[in-house]
Amino acid sequence: MKLFLIIIFFACILDACTEQRSGYRLFTLPGEKSLQDSVSDKIKQSFKKGYVEYFIINNTEFRFQKSRRTKNIYELQSSKNDKWSTNLVLPLPRYTYDLTRDLDLDHNFDLTFYQSGNIRVHFFDQSKRQFDSTTLDILVDHALLDSTRVIYGTNNRSRDIWNLDIFSIKNRSKIPLFKSKLFLLNNSNDGGFEITKAFIYKCMNGVDSDTVLVDEINIKKQFKDFSLRNFMKTIVHNPDYRR
Repeated sequence: MKLFLIIIFFACILDACTEQRSGYRLFTLPGEKSLQDSVSDKIKQSFKKGYVEYFIINNTEFRFQKSRRTKNIYELQSSKNDKWSTNLVLPLPRYTYDLTRDLDLDHNFDLTFYQSGNIRVHFFDQSKRQFDSTTLDILVDHALLDSTRVIYGTNNRSRDIWNLDIFSIKNRSKIPLFKSKLFLLNNSNDGGFEITKAFIYKCMNGVDSDTVLVDEINIKKQFKDFSLRNFMKTIVHNPDYRR
């Protein structure tokens, strides 16, 4: 009996040490800062050993743990009526999971993480009290352009051309609206570059591949004098482009 109690005692100490070592969160909650890579790597190792992380977001309790059925896969589970059910099946993120942003502006925080050069988004579904299993990938270089219609713009940069995509994600569905190409010219005099002109295309019937050229603009501005976000907002709010 004495030996049994000693074993239990040391098991509790070991468990407490594991909790303390994994006291940082892999899921960044509102008001928290993302972890450094060195810290997040240590946390990921603890998950591989069976650590479970609990958190509450959008008035719903979740837990994240290693799958008992599939190797190298992890489950985000939600609690409903005191029962746990799998919401999402996920790999460990490259950095951390982020729960600080409401991208679709529905007053619920969405789950985002870095994936293959993009920000991968799982929107929160208020009616189900879970995150959507379908995902939306947004370029890291993105900006909100219209909060009423939930319109975003992204910039896929190359050396001489910026490729802009403007789309709505209202109701958690991506609808392409406009595309634009901005042409750049290196300026060797001051080490910067000039934005020379832009082509603007309208996406017909919300189809990304079905575009019509609606305008060609001569810009001729140095980069320091040009606001990309304002340029994209001008496209969104130009009534001639929406006809």
